[in-house]
Amino acid sequence: MLTNPSLPKLIANLSKNAYVDIYKEFDVYNGYREYSIRCQDLCERYTDIETFNGQGVFPILNSEQCRFLRELIDTKDERLYEHKFKVEILDSVIAPKIDEIILSYFESEYIPCWMKYYKNNPEDLDDSQVSFKWHCDGGPEKHLKILFYLNSAEESGGDTVLMNRRTTFLLKELGYLYCNINNRTSDLSELCKLYNIPHNPIAASCKEGEALIFAPMSYIHKGFWPTKGPRYLLQICLIPSTLPWRDACIKHKAPLDQTSWPNVTVT
Repeated sequence: MLTNPSLPKLIANLSKNAYVDIYKEFDVYNGYREYSIRCQDLCERYTDIETFNGQGVFPILNSEQCRFLRELIDTKDERLYEHKFKVEILDSVIAPKIDEIILSYFESEYIPCWMKYYKNNPEDLDDSQVSFKWHCDGGPEKHLKILFYLNSAEESGGDTVLMNRRTTFLLKELGYLYCNINNRTSDLSELCKLYNIPHNPIAASCKEGEALIFAPMSYIHKGFWPTKGPRYLLQICLIPSTLPWRDACIKHKAPLDQTSWPNVTVT
């Protein structure tokens, strides 16, 4: 017996070609596939580390750095939105090890497109917020998200949960991923069972100062709204670049404060 009352509507609105349309929009029509290849051809750096598979948790910031950023978020400090300060923050979070991981994934230089700060309070829970339902991000196939936890998931009760590449691919083929945004759901267990798709959610469970680095088009994911206290988060989105990230940030005034995909045909 089905216990999810929204499941029949969800099944009726599956969109089997939606993920193909997203790929065509960004990687074909907007040129991101050719751009990624061009960035790889121009790259003069390489790394000996194993190619990053698109998902992992890494310790990056110390407690003092996290406390400093939390205070700036609490006071809505204007420095958070100043270009020079944003680049200074990037310098502190893109440590050599993280740089190598990103380089191994893109096989090219990269640029932070945007960076955002979040403070989510338990009392502000809004069930309509689609980032807290199962989804993959729209955008070019080759991009990365970094979620820096400025306080621990255990402390706030807020977390990020992912499922593996195989499950993600099957849900794309089924037509759940990139269906109408209003049909997203926070519980895929019955849908997966109905279509014999492995249901394998794993929480990132980041500690203070750890970052979840993942390919948000390859790993279906959702956020868990905090239940114990505020969740502080820094999010950065990365795409390939023809220039090292510091030079690219100067040239393109990146990163921006809001989601914005650059026109790579002129980059």
